[in-house]
Amino acid sequence: LTMQEQKIISDSTQPRVSVLYINDETQKVAMSIASLLRLANIPTNIDISGKQFKKQMDQAGNSRFCVIVGPKELEQGKVVVRDMKSGEESQIDIETITDDPVSVLNLEKL
Repeated sequence: LTMQEQKIISDSTQPRVSVLYINDETQKVAMSIASLLRLANIPTNIDISGKQFKKQMDQAGNSRFCVIVGPKELEQGKVVVRDMKSGEESQIDIETITDDPVSVLNLEKL
């Protein structure tokens, strides 16, 4: 069996998600969200070197979705989910995206 068949690594055709953060305050939450997405077998990218938001966005260009953790949204318990294909954005409760990320990101359709 291949590593993909054994679910050791995920299928590279699956859409990727990039988790972006605005500042140090939001980085920890972004890291937690990225970990939870990975536990759900969703290929997820996150910058761990503290790059500026604009550089994170540039690197996220090949992702299907971006989950953006900003300070204002974080105060409200929300994140922004951007569909990189359509450009649509929506605010989602953090709890919702961490409980059922596949449904929230519509990954079952892709």
